[in-house]
Amino acid sequence: RQVFFPNRNCPLDQPLGPVLTVSVLPDATFILSGGADDANGTSGSAYIWDWRTGFQKQTITCEGGSILSSAPLIPWRQAVVGCATGYSTIWDWDNGQTVDLPLCAKSAEDIQKAIGDRLVIYRNFHIPGMQRLALEKAMVSEKAFMEMVEQADPQ
Repeated sequence: RQVFFPNRNCPLDQPLGPVLTVSVLPDATFILSGGADDANGTSGSAYIWDWRTGFQKQTITCEGGSILSSAPLIPWRQAVVGCATGYSTIWDWDNGQTVDLPLCAKSAEDIQKAIGDRLVIYRNFHIPGMQRLALEKAMVSEKAFMEMVEQADPQ
């Protein structure tokens, strides 16, 4: 269970997930705890606690899995939390702003779009006109090509 009960409805018959990380923040007034929201670890949360009063100050959630790690940053009221999705988040918990790392990380859809865009650029700027016309008549569209790639290797 989290160090203190989170500021949400916590029925006692539904167990909370485990705490997986705890960090004392540089001001020595606040504690950051993080873990799973449920026993399955399908989502996670991190909480900032005022250790003197036991009150929760801020919350951040990870929809794709548990919060696995945390580290305080020297700048005032910032911390990094690591989610089971593979992303770390720089969290300015004073104002709620976040930055997901790795910055500019690509999802499968982003990579697929980038490959399709590169194919279009190559076709339009590197293949001479008559050859491009013959290629367009003989080849399938970029979308059909990407579908064939997905069918051949869905991973």
